[in-house]
This record gives sequence, C-alpha cells and structure tokens, in this order.
Amino acid sequence: MRIAGCLDAVEQAGLSIDENHNLTCSCSCEGGYLVAGDNLEYLGTLDGIFVPADITAFGFLNALREEGLRVPQDLKVIGYDDSPVSRMTLPPLTTIHQPRESLTEKACHRINSLLFGDASSNPVVEYLKPSLIVREST
Repeated sequence: MRIAGCLDAVEQAGLSIDENHNLTCSCSCEGGYLVAGDNLEYLGTLDGIFVPADITAFGFLNALREEGLRVPQDLKVIGYDDSPVSRMTLPPLTTIHQPRESLTEKACHRINSLLFGDASSNPVVEYLKPSLIVREST
C-alpha cells in the first residue's frame, strides 16, 4: 500500500516514475545501506527517492553519506513511519506519518466489539489519512 500510495501521489501531481526502476531490499538498516551502496551510479541520476520504511531509510542515508552524496543537495530522501529516530538522522528525515494512535484505538474498539458480540466477524477495512512531515532530507 505504501508504494502504491506514493505512485498515486506522483501521478496526481502530474509527474511520472518508471516503475521498472524500483529498488528492493530487506526492511532493515542493513538492507537500506546495501541497496544504496549497490546502486550509487543510478541514484546519482535521480532527484529524489521514496524509501517505504524509516528503518530502511536510516541505512540508506548512512551509505549515501559514506559515499559522499549530500542529502538533499544531491538526492532527496523520504521515508515512511515517522519513527522517533527520524528526527535524529543526519539530516533529519522527511517522512510520512501514520496516525498510529487512531489506528490503535480503532483496532481496540474492533476487538472489543468482536469479544462482546457487538459486531459481525466480517473483515473491516478503514483507511486513515497519513501526513507528510517535512524535515531536512528534502
């Protein structure tokens, strides 16, 4: 959903992304570090990149810094999760915030309703609106 949401936002802005140029890695600091290090030449041709998890973006930022690429001057980086650590990266990471509190509250209400017979057992899908937290990586 995160990547699909990013692609939708880019399309709504009248921009385009070549979907054949998606980079994949494990959702970890090490995964971000390795994928950035392995694709430096390609990354140098981009204006910016969306990394669909802050934890992966942390490793990504470290690899870029070690290789001498400047964020945001050479490459803009956006993460996803608004992890508390995203404020402490160098530079602080622009990220997409999920309303975790609302999500938790809705999940607890749903569990309560199921436990006490106040709701059907049919799956419920709810979409909560994320927000962009602009920091220094863009």
